Amino acid sequence: MILSIATITALVILLVFHSSSSAIAGQPYSPPSASMEVMLKADPQIKNTIHRVCFNCHSDQPKYPWYASIWPSSLLIQHDRQKALARLNFSQWDRLSPEMSRIRLLDACTMMTEGKMPLWYYRPFHFEARLSSQEIQHFCAWAHLQ
Repeated sequence: MILSIATITALVILLVFHSSSSAIAGQPYSPPSASMEVMLKADPQIKNTIHRVCFNCHSDQPKYPWYASIWPSSLLIQHDRQKALARLNFSQWDRLSPEMSRIRLLDACTMMTEGKMPLWYYRPFHFEARLSSQEIQHFCAWAHLQ
């Protein structure tokens, strides 16, 4: 009995304090001039929406929640960010051609309109990442002008 309580306690302590520094460390630095909002001269409402809803996964400037260093959520966050940055990185917009820039913006519009972004399991923990229909319409109208 005492051995099982000690084992369970040790496992809980390991899980709680197991830090996955790879999810947080090694963030690349991109100068602000390379960002989408600077390069495309986004209006303040677009900037606010993108920073609030998209930047945690799709930029070099994430704000990690308290559970980002606790296993297994750290693994999910690391995996999701890697996939997200491979698809779209608002901080490194200077690496895209004008054609690819337009494609990425229109794809983001489609993903927001279809409710695929932000991810369904991200929204319940991040109320600030919910998009109103007006925000989606404004972003899409702006994206179509780029």
